[in-house]
Amino acid sequence: MKDTQSRTPIQRLAVDTLQPFKNHPFRMYSREKLAELSESIRENGVISPILVRPLASGGYEIVSGHNRVEACKLAGIETIPAIVRDMDDDTAILMMIDANQQRETVLPSEKAFAYKMRLEAMKRQGKRTASVGTQVGYKSGEKSADRLARDVGESRNQIQRYIRLTYLIPELRDMVDSGKLAMNPAVELSYLPTMEQTYVLAAIQSEQSSPTLAQAKEMKEAFTRGVFTFDTPLEIMLAGKGKRKEVLTLPMDRFAGFFPPDSTPREIEEALFRILTDYQRRQERKRAKDMER
Repeated sequence: MKDTQSRTPIQRLAVDTLQPFKNHPFRMYSREKLAELSESIRENGVISPILVRPLASGGYEIVSGHNRVEACKLAGIETIPAIVRDMDDDTAILMMIDANQQRETVLPSEKAFAYKMRLEAMKRQGKRTASVGTQVGYKSGEKSADRLARDVGESRNQIQRYIRLTYLIPELRDMVDSGKLAMNPAVELSYLPTMEQTYVLAAIQSEQSSPTLAQAKEMKEAFTRGVFTFDTPLEIMLAGKGKRKEVLTLPMDRFAGFFPPDSTPREIEEALFRILTDYQRRQERKRAKDMER
């Protein structure tokens, strides 16, 4: 007989036996919100038990309740009420996403990875049920993408647009979450490879503004035609603004010794940009750590 949460006895599990869900797409609470939850749990206990599944390697994987677990750790509480259920990977993915999508605020990037994980799990489940001649819970002939659209109340096209955000570099994806980069241009930029996206990011940082939909489409077209260079995003964003772009020229002989003899100027340019980008990220992480002290 199949268990339901209401029929499954609640157990108390040690928090140090719990592992976060693999590739969990939802962000944890901010430090302030987690502190509030921790204080509430310290005073009132955990009102709603978490949901976990046992792992073959020992311990449990959290399906729902990551923030409650972290809040207990913060409060110094060593055990937490939990419902333990055996479930396969795809069932666990679907239950984890369903539970977290009830949050008051879900960021675009969270929706993006959640929709992608959920659609992939539904496709796998659909193949398994079709192989045994049954489609429990499916409409006859209904595709997974259509079923997902019906379940979440979004159009199929909108779901695909969200999923495109998973192809953005983290910095551009964060800009979508913060509202600094609009959804439509972001979708167009997601078709650019990682290196070209870093060039777009450099142009955004230089201009302190993000590309419009038309400009993002122009960048995508430039890449398709094979004429996309480091300067392309900035040139497109400056076009029509009456701004004169300053050009930095670096003598090749000063850098030749750092690269293989057959390196082209383009390869050296890309390598230097990667080095500077990595340096900038390390500096930003260092500043963030210093602020937390």
